[in-house]
Amino acid sequence: MFQIKNTLLEINGETLINVPDINIENGRTIGLIGPNGSGKSTLLHYIKSHSGATDDIITLIPQLKDTGLEKSGGETTKLYLKEAFKRPAGVILLDEPTTHLDENNTNWLYQQLTGINAAMIIVSHDRDFLDKTVDEIWAVEDKTLNIYPGNYTKYKEIKANHLKQQQSEYKKYRQEKAHLEEAVENKSRQADRANRVYDKAKGKYITKETPYFNKMQQRLHKVSKGIESRLNQLEEKEKPFEEKAVRFHNEQVQSLGKKTILRMENETLSAGSRTILKDISFYITAGDKVSITGPNGSGKTTFLSRLYEKHKDTSLKIGYFYQKLESLDTTLSIIENIMNTSRYSETAVRTMLARLNIKRDDVYKTVNVTSGGERVKVQLIKLLTADHQVLLLDEPTDFLDINTVEAFEEMLTAYPGTIVLVSHDKRFRETVTDRSFRIKAARLKEEITVTERDAETDSLMIIENKISEVVGRLSISPTPALEKEFDELIKRKKQLQK
Repeated sequence: MFQIKNTLLEINGETLINVPDINIENGRTIGLIGPNGSGKSTLLHYIKSHSGATDDIITLIPQLKDTGLEKSGGETTKLYLKEAFKRPAGVILLDEPTTHLDENNTNWLYQQLTGINAAMIIVSHDRDFLDKTVDEIWAVEDKTLNIYPGNYTKYKEIKANHLKQQQSEYKKYRQEKAHLEEAVENKSRQADRANRVYDKAKGKYITKETPYFNKMQQRLHKVSKGIESRLNQLEEKEKPFEEKAVRFHNEQVQSLGKKTILRMENETLSAGSRTILKDISFYITAGDKVSITGPNGSGKTTFLSRLYEKHKDTSLKIGYFYQKLESLDTTLSIIENIMNTSRYSETAVRTMLARLNIKRDDVYKTVNVTSGGERVKVQLIKLLTADHQVLLLDEPTDFLDINTVEAFEEMLTAYPGTIVLVSHDKRFRETVTDRSFRIKAARLKEEITVTERDAETDSLMIIENKISEVVGRLSISPTPALEKEFDELIKRKKQLQK
């Protein structure tokens, strides 16, 4: 059992996180989530430094690794993890352990963690990894650490139910308030007219001061005051916060119709004497959303870079994001950098920035005082709002917090243009894209998933859908590679029908 006592973490006198009394049971695995800058890493370091325990009790695997090592990001992360796992510990603190890890190495990490008998606190923006590993969520919300049972999906369900309840209570409050306000107005109106009667002789309403009418008026005023008192005592409910939906223009995309706009035919990519990819045949039609997967070092970034170089000087308008991209003028503000190329109003741009947690006066900060994570967000919004028909995105979610990843995911789902995405985040890929290509053994192949249920029927349906797609592409832009693909699909269809 490990205990964190009621603690207030501060920076320069400003509250970062209010941490309640918490007991961490042996074998417990906890997911620590929250916005960038909310203090997650600070909390891990606090636990490490204030526990009074030695390294054999608590091991901290930091987010920022030694970049002096002559290894790739994924290799460096795995090396740190292996070294840390050699030391037995009662509590292990992992800060973004899946950063730069491909799917195979993320699965390796999961297997390692399942074999460790220790309490663990994991900071991660990988929702799929959190779902597999954790049984409790610590969420930094409004500078307070709140605890939720279950994995990340369960946490989202709890939050969704809580929002639904808030919306229901707010609706009831608004209805009750409107009902009482209307009742007050009606009774006041009745009271004002209580001593007015219609005089037929004069042909108009006159005021009659009689005990009967005065008593009636007093009674109605009293009822009105009673209802007004109930109205004043009604517990006020705040309207639950709801994010504004982001809407994109689609004129540029519609102008492309269903043309094949990205293509590579029988190409080979090399680095010096080493062949990275060979015999690449890649055809993407307007509006497609495609992911590229493969192990670390398999050539995903090289492929994306070649795709951009091949098409950048065509009439196609392409936006390209990669981690070393420096497309911002550091002397200008965030909003100025985006508006210089934006097709959207400043209001729309500020809505998008707010979804990524850059709000209010923060948009006026000059880029030279922003953090690395903020610059990534600004570059992503700059790409989304510019005059692009295609987006090439190379690991856009690295170092983004989990809330930002989900907001960006929602924007890309609504984005009408073509997307080619490289990402280690499995859930992000599956939500945003509808086609997937995998690099294996220096080959790029489209992945077609066939369910086991009624496999023959499902396989035939997939083949027929693929044939329809290829026929459409052939009618617009026929190529020898497409014709070969069509012949192979027809052959496979006949085999299945037999």
